Amino acid sequence: MNFKISILFLFFLGILAPGRLWATHNRAGEITYEQIGDLTIRVTIVTYTRIQGAEVDRQQLGLYWGDGQVDSLPRINGPLARGEELLNNVKKNIYIGEHTYPGPATYTLVTLDPNRTAGILNVDPPNSVNVPFALETTFTLLSTQFQGYNSSPRLLQPPIDYACLSERFIHNPNAFDPDGDSLAYELIVPLQGPDMEVPNYKFPNEISPGPENQIDINEITGDFIWNAPQRVGEYNIAIKIYEYREGILINTTVRDMQIFVQDCNNQPPEIETITDLCVIAGDTVRIPVRVTDPNNANPNLDRVQLTALGGPFEQDLSPAYIEGPAGYVDQPLNATLVWPTLCDHVSNRDYTVVFRAVDDDLDTTGLANLKSVRIRVIAPAPQDLQIEPQSGGLLLSWEKPYACDLTIEDYFRGFSIWRKLNSATFAPDTCNPGLAGRGYTQIGYDVLTMDNGRYVFLDQDLEKGKTYCYRIQAEFARLSNGGYTFNRTPSLPSEEVCAQLVRDVPFILNVSVENTDPQQGQMYVRWTKPVATDLDTIIHPGPYTFELMRADGISGSNYSLVQRWSTPFLGSFRDTIWMDSSLNTTLPYTYKIVFYTGGNAMAFGESQPASSVYLSVTGKDKSNLLMWDFSVPWSNYQYVIYKQFGQTFDSLTTVSGRSYTDMDQIENGQDYCYVVKAQGTYGIPGFPPVLDNYSQIQCAVPFDSIAPCPPQVSVDNICSQALPSTPAEQFINTLTWQVPLSGCDRERDFASYRIYFAASKTGSFELVGEVSAAGKLEFKHKPESGIAGCYAVTSLDSAGNESEFSTIQCVDNCPDFLLPNTFTPNGDGHNDLYMPITYRFITRIEMRIFNRWGGLVFETTDPQINWDGTSTSGKTLAEGVYYYTCKVFDTATATNPDNSELLTGYIHLIRGD
Repeated sequence: MNFKISILFLFFLGILAPGRLWATHNRAGEITYEQIGDLTIRVTIVTYTRIQGAEVDRQQLGLYWGDGQVDSLPRINGPLARGEELLNNVKKNIYIGEHTYPGPATYTLVTLDPNRTAGILNVDPPNSVNVPFALETTFTLLSTQFQGYNSSPRLLQPPIDYACLSERFIHNPNAFDPDGDSLAYELIVPLQGPDMEVPNYKFPNEISPGPENQIDINEITGDFIWNAPQRVGEYNIAIKIYEYREGILINTTVRDMQIFVQDCNNQPPEIETITDLCVIAGDTVRIPVRVTDPNNANPNLDRVQLTALGGPFEQDLSPAYIEGPAGYVDQPLNATLVWPTLCDHVSNRDYTVVFRAVDDDLDTTGLANLKSVRIRVIAPAPQDLQIEPQSGGLLLSWEKPYACDLTIEDYFRGFSIWRKLNSATFAPDTCNPGLAGRGYTQIGYDVLTMDNGRYVFLDQDLEKGKTYCYRIQAEFARLSNGGYTFNRTPSLPSEEVCAQLVRDVPFILNVSVENTDPQQGQMYVRWTKPVATDLDTIIHPGPYTFELMRADGISGSNYSLVQRWSTPFLGSFRDTIWMDSSLNTTLPYTYKIVFYTGGNAMAFGESQPASSVYLSVTGKDKSNLLMWDFSVPWSNYQYVIYKQFGQTFDSLTTVSGRSYTDMDQIENGQDYCYVVKAQGTYGIPGFPPVLDNYSQIQCAVPFDSIAPCPPQVSVDNICSQALPSTPAEQFINTLTWQVPLSGCDRERDFASYRIYFAASKTGSFELVGEVSAAGKLEFKHKPESGIAGCYAVTSLDSAGNESEFSTIQCVDNCPDFLLPNTFTPNGDGHNDLYMPITYRFITRIEMRIFNRWGGLVFETTDPQINWDGTSTSGKTLAEGVYYYTCKVFDTATATNPDNSELLTGYIHLIRGD
């Protein structure tokens, strides 16, 4: 414990009420705060303590403010401010105080109490009563000029909860952040002081651990799930809640909570409702909820109660409420969450509602179940977006009033304007509004300009000959004292509108494959000439020349001239179609039209380039994968896929994406041919409403390319039954396997199996054998050194496709090194050498033999030892007892490349002369 923490702890002890300080007391709690001034906060400490223990009841509680100051905060709840007594020997205490800091910085709020309750199973058992109870919240006082006020999340679900033995338990702190900041959750070790974990802590799943005892916390929703408690008693857990503003951590709050696990032979009620909902502001949310109890067929045996807490209930304007019965009622219980949403409820974060259903099975509290529902409130899209060409620009206008332009505290900030070249069709996602990442660029910010009773925006940063498409969205944000925004959230986007500045250059309408052939292919190209009134033929008189240019590839840039046309009068020119012939149309091409006026050598302008649709088809196992690509100035919104049947192509399906897998009556080894028709539009008046462009004909032959599933493998050998006398040739690894019985959705076509071996799991696996699937699924293998190593088996199908490795199975050597305790080096030819009785899988030893005075008389690294009773200098040693140490090195194993063991013992040297 460092010096600062020691002083702080002693100070807290000094301000606690007199009496028996070291007595069972605290169960749970947390520290939250509300920022009420630029440098001032109001703190609320909530603790849950034992009722029995009045001698340590705290009328005041010490709080370290994090700036060197410590205060005693008064309790404010309950009769005569003595706290609120709950069921099961639990008292709720609320302490409130205010403090002003010297300046913006990061501070840590800490409160300490010298004792937890006795008998907590997972906190320093059986001494939990002597472990201090600490709560901690760290926060940053932001610059209110730029970043705004910040208050900690409110924890709406009480930190005392009840579980039943062997039944799934769920708890959620139900944190609601009033500033709309994002939250994350983590399970940590409870604290006994500032940044000090309690001693000898075990997470609940470590008490009677096993596969039936697992815990998890959802870092996004905060759901803590314990599936399932295995021992009756009291447990404490701590949940750390992180608060982020625009990706920056600004607050952490630690909740310490207590769970009572009881042997109640009860199952929790079941809650039936939705999980997620996205709603347009102004609509009324109505979520039906149904509660039943699974314990018995008799629905009246266990009565149930439903309550709900969460952000929608915390709203000052138009809060949520529950339509349905209060208190315990016969099941099934049917209720409805009702929330008339407002524009002020719009948020870029989900609101969480936690439904809590509890039965009345126990005397004082029943078993509860929780269900979290996340609700996102989205602002509606701006309506009636229109576009009109103006001198030097495009004028956007849209409906006023906007449905959500009246909000409190200027939450509505205006409109953002988004633009892209050419049209983009997409279905707006109610749950994920916004245009960022959808190909649009933001060009207008917080626009509120009005004209003739409509909102307007004039875009003048334009180039002629290009098609510009627009969407707008409303913007909402919190404001700092200096008027800076934070926690922005957009509305749904408007419908798209498109226009051109002027149509004084050509526009390509079609680049379509007319005939597919590597030498005599044909490409159909069509375009529109400039509009005479947009061109101003007085300023730009004839003659007018059009050049059709072609480049290889989808995004080709090396253009060559295909055809040139000239006309003295623009209005009389009609020839805007060309059949480009003698091409290899199995490949794609790109075209553009270059336009000249007045006989000038410099082009007046040119069209945007447009490519043909290029189709590729890849044969798979009984399927064909079609993918296509293009680069065009219009928007393709759907694709009709044609498949050849006999001599004709018939429509197979229509899709909106750029790929399709055909699995309709496909047989491997047969040839299948396809064509794709892309249907698009410029989305601009004066152009054809639908542009049809065909790809080339593309064929493929499907084949089996899908590997089968790997087998399930086991390895066995004689190690577990081996005796010292077991011959070395019997140490063989036997592999057996079986095809997966479940969890494999691939075709069950098994032709053979390959066996791979490596010295270790990370080693290089080499093929050591192959077994036919028609024979016995077994393989025997003896590595070169010992039996240690790792194996993997793969499956092969009749087409030769090989699966990934099975789960790697490793085995280790079973070494044996047995030493005698006596030998008789007397030259009679019997037992003259000291050597092991038997040894197996030993590479070397480090043996040292000492006399009774500790002097080294012999050493060797040879596993055979072969000591003849003489010293290292050749001197014959006397009869007696000698001591040895022998470090034995096993043959390298799959799991331990340097496995060794130290043996010690005594040797009786007997001459018997």
